[in-house]
Amino acid sequence: MVFGDQRAGGLVRWRWQDVTPTRQVVNTKVQILNVAELSDYLRIHKTTIYRMLREGRLPGFRVGSDWRFSVEAIEQWQRDQGLKKTER
Repeated sequence: MVFGDQRAGGLVRWRWQDVTPTRQVVNTKVQILNVAELSDYLRIHKTTIYRMLREGRLPGFRVGSDWRFSVEAIEQWQRDQGLKKTER
C-alpha cells in the first residue's frame, strides 16, 4: 500500500507501508444446482427440466453449455407457482 511520495530531483519516490488489507470478503452461501441435482430436488425428470427451460417456464442460467439453477430462485419460483394455482 502506498504511504506517500517524496519528490527528489524531479523523480517520484514511493514509500511502502506494510498494512493489512481492510477489504473483507462477504461469505455468501448461494447454493447452485446443475440439471441432475435439480431433477432430484424437484423430483421431476431431466427431460422435463429441459422442456421447461426451452419454454421459459423455469429460472436458470447457462455456464458455457450447461444449465445452473439458484436454489433461492427455484424456491421463489415454486412459491410463485403456488400463488398462480390459488388465483384460479
